[in-house]
Amino acid sequence: TFWGLRSVKRSMVPVFDAVHAIREGDLDTAITGSARDEFGDLVDGIDQMRSTLQHRAEADRAVVAENLRVRRALDNVSAPVTVSDSDNRLIYMNQAAALLLGGMEAEWRKEMPKFNVQALMGKSLADFFVEPEFRNAYSQRLDKDRVIEGSVAGRDLRLLASPVIDENGNYQGRVTQWFDATSELSAQRESEARLAEERRVA
Repeated sequence: TFWGLRSVKRSMVPVFDAVHAIREGDLDTAITGSARDEFGDLVDGIDQMRSTLQHRAEADRAVVAENLRVRRALDNVSAPVTVSDSDNRLIYMNQAAALLLGGMEAEWRKEMPKFNVQALMGKSLADFFVEPEFRNAYSQRLDKDRVIEGSVAGRDLRLLASPVIDENGNYQGRVTQWFDATSELSAQRESEARLAEERRVA
């Protein structure tokens, strides 16, 4: 009947209001229906969905805030740092790492023509290492802290890689601190050669 239809339309108003509010991103306002019928139950169900979405959004915001805090901290670290995910894909490098790798790019491309610092994100570093030790280290899961040393693109590198494990014990990837030991090892070799020469002529 006409009056029954009007009653149904009135009952549907809070339903439409609730859906519209959620669509507009309003997850903070509780949704209540006065009717104690199927439409009231529908409104209650939508409000439960709103509450669930709200909690998820708050958790996501907390994760984003924590990630931003960590990123800002790493951005201000003077040492080169990279982060790879659980599939060994590069997901972050700080400015110091970009400068180090950028300074190596021309020499690196002689062995790996596709090496491009600006296009490294989302790729595995293992694809660009020629040295087996480096390639193997960055193509598999890291179970414990590891130091990898060797020559890369004319530089003597020392990489300190550490696994990232979440609160549930799940492997999330690795963080790597890069050290350019070229000058240090060159001076050491020169010193050893000088001492050897001094012993020879003594």
